[in-house]
Amino acid sequence: MLIRHLVIAFAAFSLFGFANAKTPWEEFIDLPTPEHARAVNAMFLSGNTTEDESFSTNERGLMLLDAQVRAFDEEAIECAFRLLASADGHYGEMLSESLGSLIRPNPKLFLKHYSRHQKSIDRLDALVGNFGANYIDSYDAMVYESKMRIKALQSVTDRALRGARDRCIAELSSHGKK
Repeated sequence: MLIRHLVIAFAAFSLFGFANAKTPWEEFIDLPTPEHARAVNAMFLSGNTTEDESFSTNERGLMLLDAQVRAFDEEAIECAFRLLASADGHYGEMLSESLGSLIRPNPKLFLKHYSRHQKSIDRLDALVGNFGANYIDSYDAMVYESKMRIKALQSVTDRALRGARDRCIAELSSHGKK
């Protein structure tokens, strides 16, 4: 009789999805909505990121996150900055390229989020100066992109963002000189 109750309980857990509960990151990968990005952010804020340490090394997930960042989804942007703080190598480059791509079309949005996370950014040059693979063998295109990013950043006049803006401009100004 006890075995029968255990089998029924196990079946109920399986039926209702308790055995296959997904992490917030897996939910985001399945459906990259602002609500799911918000759940990933809540996971970061709670300090409960050990449940799924693969979130920053999941290329498909980062590609989906990139699409949402480029669509100006603020929850996704916040999530990407949080991931960048612990990402390295290829995944750090992917996140930097994605976040840096915000500078020209929406410099104020970029600066708003960068200013919140600037203490966790180890390499500002990688964040603002990673233009992506299409620019690798084209120095003139990199110089042009740097100038356009500087011009976009200069358009931001918000006092609260001035310091972050000036640091980004200084980094981009020295980008071609290194």
